[in-house]
Amino acid sequence: MHTKITFAVAALIGATSCQFATPDPLTIAKHTKCDDNGQYHVHNFTEAAEKRNFKSGGVINVHVTPHSHDDVGWLKTVDQYFDGSERNIQWTNVEVEITNVMWSLIDNPERKFSEVEMKFFNMWWNNQNDDMKDRVKGLIKSGQLELINGGWSMHDEACPTYDDMINNMLIGHEWIEQEFGVKPRIGW
Repeated sequence: MHTKITFAVAALIGATSCQFATPDPLTIAKHTKCDDNGQYHVHNFTEAAEKRNFKSGGVINVHVTPHSHDDVGWLKTVDQYFDGSERNIQWTNVEVEITNVMWSLIDNPERKFSEVEMKFFNMWWNNQNDDMKDRVKGLIKSGQLELINGGWSMHDEACPTYDDMINNMLIGHEWIEQEFGVKPRIGW
């Protein structure tokens, strides 16, 4: 009996198709190329993990939680991350990522997404027209889009002291409440 694997894949990064050359789950997971501007998603498996046997006939449920993870000033400036410049440092365009996610949510009511870093979301939000803003407010109201954590950035990116952590959360939470009338339910 062949091993059955259920993959839950959220293609919310702009990928339109993914091709798997083999039905072997370890090979798929180790080196999957998706149609996302040539970016590869490589996972570093240990030799022990490669030798792990899957239970014959069993089902592995993979739960994917689509969420943002956009660093506010790690390798590039905030503006460089947002507009996608300096690709020689890192291939990232947060504005396009957020736009693609919003349209993916609008196009499919079954999809959900958690947005975490409010600095980038605020920058994106300020560039949107009233129609898109109304659509996004609808996504938040329906629960398709959830603003979680809610800090202006992640603590590990810009908050070396306890006071900085509190102020970071306060700024993000105040903006969320002002713009959307909600408070994040989850934080860390």
